[in-house]
Amino acid sequence: MTIYKKSIHVVACFLLANTSFADNNVPNASHITTFVESQFANGKPEEACKFLDNLEKDHVAEALYLKGILYLNGVYNSGVRNPREASLYFAKAAALKYPAAITALADSYLDGDGTEKDEKEAFLLYKQAADMGSGSAQFNVAILYRDGVGTEKSPEMALKYMRMAANNKELEEIHEDAHVIINEILEERAIEYIHAAAKQQKPVETLKKANSAIDKIIEEMKNP
Repeated sequence: MTIYKKSIHVVACFLLANTSFADNNVPNASHITTFVESQFANGKPEEACKFLDNLEKDHVAEALYLKGILYLNGVYNSGVRNPREASLYFAKAAALKYPAAITALADSYLDGDGTEKDEKEAFLLYKQAADMGSGSAQFNVAILYRDGVGTEKSPEMALKYMRMAANNKELEEIHEDAHVIINEILEERAIEYIHAAAKQQKPVETLKKANSAIDKIIEEMKNP
């Protein structure tokens, strides 16, 4: 199972001031993230933390999410990760319908990192964020549908959400992986058709139907 964890991937670059920390698809991401990034870039992480502490009093979702990420990566604890505290901040921001926080909280439940491991809750959270437009969540929902983790296995739903991820402009780095997985799911469906044909009393007739279906799948692979 290959889950895309934006909160972990992004923070490594963020602490080096190489990329944006916020979910590009979140309309609320604003001067808050920009200021925090600038403080890290200028070697002043303590100023960034004070800034977020002040915004926390006003229940600003973006600030709560960022604090969660920083706790997750040990910024508030002198390099010591605090996933429990991180998950609490993710939950606070998720309650305010902040997609990046909902996805990060799903990560916590999926791994049992800061929370009790709960694959069903992780799936529900990923799906919530996916339906709000988060590309990374769409990718993860597709993987969970494909593997039957936290939900019933469904190649059809896996294809639906992986196509959403492949066409999402939020994260270009997942597009290639998404198309690879789409093709893998389609190939598995083709193999299932062949196996079904082999079990039929009229294999030749059934195999013709299977071949026809496979031709459609191949065409679909060419035009995802």
